Amino acid sequence: MGRVMTKSLSALKSRKGPRNLASIDPEVLPYLNQGILETKNLMEALALDQRVLAREVFDIDVDDEIQSLGITRRISAVAETLLKAQGDRWVKKAISHPSDTVRGWACYGLGLRCTDLQTGLEKIRPLATDSHFGVREWAWLVLRPHVVEAPEKALELLKPWTTSSCSLTRRFAAEITRPRGVWCAHISLFKEKPETARSFLETYQGEMEKYAQDSVANWLNDAAKTQPEWVRGITKSWEPNASSYMIRRARRSL
Repeated sequence: MGRVMTKSLSALKSRKGPRNLASIDPEVLPYLNQGILETKNLMEALALDQRVLAREVFDIDVDDEIQSLGITRRISAVAETLLKAQGDRWVKKAISHPSDTVRGWACYGLGLRCTDLQTGLEKIRPLATDSHFGVREWAWLVLRPHVVEAPEKALELLKPWTTSSCSLTRRFAAEITRPRGVWCAHISLFKEKPETARSFLETYQGEMEKYAQDSVANWLNDAAKTQPEWVRGITKSWEPNASSYMIRRARRSL
């Protein structure tokens, strides 16, 4: 017999994210695996069975070993399988799917077929400003190799993003260009010569949204690990215009 569900879907949507895998509500998993609910945090993303989700949404089988991979490789592997089986036609459906994991597949579907950064940025933009934090991470991670390959070109292409009216767009531009970043290759040029990005960073002096401030501060903190005096200087020059929170966070490793 199937599991008897005791909680409404609306109640499950308002749940808090579990602290570990053992504390995941068993009534949540079926909805995650069917693509009906979004994940609340990394714990739920890890518990979700992407093999089941791929069958539910796209009627396709993926290798059983996928579930044993790390979360980033898991997302990428499903996207690779879909690209081989269905070409690009599944991506449009995935971009607007209710499941954040499916939209994550869309990020990699676009990224894996990306041949130049300019086109990639144009296509990834709806996902870079997605409502779900996880999708926003996949969006910049999948294009990060192109930024590492041509960092100065990336600054040129992303400069207009830094003045967007959308704070998610501004945050994306700062996050994808960080000298060190998270779960990704470093950018040697920005670690050794962060002044290369000075005009790019200057547009963030008056940033008011904390989400974008965090990424800008993290950018500068990355640079401070190799060029501390440069970071001292630029943050000093920003003091009249920038938030004290952003400056403190940028200087935390000094």
